[in-house]
Amino acid sequence: MRRDSIACVATNQNYNMLDIDNIQRIPLFPISATSDSDLSATPVQPSAVEGPGDSNSQLHPPRASSLAVRERRNSSATTSREGSTAATHSRSVSAGNIPPGGSERGPRRPTSRLGQSHLTPDSGTLLASSPGSSAGGRRSPSGGSRATSPVPPPPPRSPTSRGALKPHIASPSPGEFLLTTGTKPEDPGVGIFVNMEGDVTRGTIQFEQYPDQLIVHGGWVIAVIHGKGLDMQRWDLEDEDSVDEADKKGTISLEGKVQLKEVLGLDGTMVAEAGRTLRLVRVPLKPVGGASSEPPADQKRNEEERVIAQRISTVQSRIVVFSGPKVWTLLPCPLSVRLNSRLPNFSDENFDSIVAKVRRVLHVLHEVQLMEPDSETSFHEVSFVRQKCGLLVLGELLRITQKQTADIAADEILKVESALIESALDPRFIVALFGDAFEEDIVEGDGGVWVYGGVKEVFASLKESKEVGSAFTREVLLLLKRYLAQWRSKKGFGSVADEKEVFSTVDKAMLRVLLMLDSPEYLIDRGQTVVPEGNVRAELYAFIDAGVDDLAGTASILETFGRLYLLSILYSRAKMYSGVLNTWRRILEGEDTSGEFGNGEVRVKNFLHKMRDPELVEEFGCWLAARNAMLGIQVFAAEEARVKFETTKVLEMLRERAPEAVRQYCEYLVIEKKVTSQHLLRTIF
Repeated sequence: MRRDSIACVATNQNYNMLDIDNIQRIPLFPISATSDSDLSATPVQPSAVEGPGDSNSQLHPPRASSLAVRERRNSSATTSREGSTAATHSRSVSAGNIPPGGSERGPRRPTSRLGQSHLTPDSGTLLASSPGSSAGGRRSPSGGSRATSPVPPPPPRSPTSRGALKPHIASPSPGEFLLTTGTKPEDPGVGIFVNMEGDVTRGTIQFEQYPDQLIVHGGWVIAVIHGKGLDMQRWDLEDEDSVDEADKKGTISLEGKVQLKEVLGLDGTMVAEAGRTLRLVRVPLKPVGGASSEPPADQKRNEEERVIAQRISTVQSRIVVFSGPKVWTLLPCPLSVRLNSRLPNFSDENFDSIVAKVRRVLHVLHEVQLMEPDSETSFHEVSFVRQKCGLLVLGELLRITQKQTADIAADEILKVESALIESALDPRFIVALFGDAFEEDIVEGDGGVWVYGGVKEVFASLKESKEVGSAFTREVLLLLKRYLAQWRSKKGFGSVADEKEVFSTVDKAMLRVLLMLDSPEYLIDRGQTVVPEGNVRAELYAFIDAGVDDLAGTASILETFGRLYLLSILYSRAKMYSGVLNTWRRILEGEDTSGEFGNGEVRVKNFLHKMRDPELVEEFGCWLAARNAMLGIQVFAAEEARVKFETTKVLEMLRERAPEAVRQYCEYLVIEKKVTSQHLLRTIF
């Protein structure tokens, strides 16, 4: 096998690396640790009768593979001149497929540029090029007193038999070769990776038995094990500890003689399970009353998604497996199918503990986070697994109790939060899992909400569960708050599909979860959470003060929780001063007992001093005068008030709406303002 100018070759004994450009050979290691002893155990027998010139001859071992081309040419020339007068030498290596008694004459095989030994194309057996060697035990033409029976040579050692190890060379990457070595065919084998310099580059691969055949396809080493079938192992893992054992190796049991072949022209095969899980489908997040026909826009998109799913779930393979009369295509299992099989199904039957399930899902998620998608298919596979992991861990946390929360470490909860954020799952799915109240906050839009089919299945299971969405721990609500805050930080970047609907939903859900955290029901668990929390009330005020897009929806939520002071801040931010004053009036009249609107009457008076609307000043000034005469009359009499009324007009308004404040208004003008008027005096007395 050749990579650029480097070739890796093998005899029936050793592996060698050849540098074609520099005409060099790099010896590697033997194929079998017992090959030398096996060869030495095979006796080499000389001829029974020696010629006159054979008295001093001796057996020679095979020549080293450094025989130069010139030496070989000279040796050949000498042989042609001297003929049979040269001494006859027997070789201790096989002469290829030349039958006993045959001739060496015939077409000569080309000599290697490097002066290396020849390799037969079928068996890789070393061929010797001895000048005076002859086949079998024939007499030397130069003499010999009597004919003898030829001594047959030892049978050739065929590497394809079970008695010898067959060399296997593969190239998993442009800079590496994979070579196999062992002792006996029935003993374990080892795969060794070497680089272009012949150095070992990574850990070895272990085989149950020495493989009959070996192919590298993608990230897998596929080997045929005699009597077993196929053995498959990953070779490209950098962090093996982070990958589940089931994704590192696998076996396929096959009977009979098994062979592997790489072929061309195979069509891709669609994996149905991958197509079902990776296809985008529309999911209604709010209850839909009655059956409705599919709109034309959805029909068109469904067809588009079907085509995309078929494309990204089609896998390619060039590996064909033969076993008897049967032929199969060996397909790589898609990542989405492999990882999906390791994720638990969500159900109310809690056979495993909730904490154990969370950790199991987080382990799979950790594997996915180490992956860098490099194709359309891998992008969708990684996205699908991340989204499913996020939903599963959230579903488990949603049915956990406050007491069970203590069993989960803070970093694990933060990993769940990170999983939800990095999954890029539409946040409306997350919001929909927090019960009917949050469902009201969801804005779907005309196009609806689309998600992977495999994620839809998990979402449907969570919605059907009686344990999800019925009650929440403070820990889970804090997690939702942090998750939504991350989404709000993306507002305005333009990278979010259905931006208007998504952020309208996120804003309302964020307000709702902050109000829940600041309510008496959940405040009793404050300070008992695993993950430290900040000042929720300060976050609530900052949220309202920053402004929202859906004013009416936000006002409705605040009304639901009875947080009128926050509602007044919302109106003030929107410059709806009438709403501010009306809300304050409701607070002072007892509709909000939270105590947030401290010293409220004074604040109303000061607010009216800054108003430029005479109608609002008149309405709420008189209302305040009826409630607190001393403060109310200052609305009309203070010098800093921006709206000025004639004294007679004020007296008229007060007589009609706050008669008890008329006398105090006149006294204030006479005593404080030094106003002297017969009309005022008569009013006072």
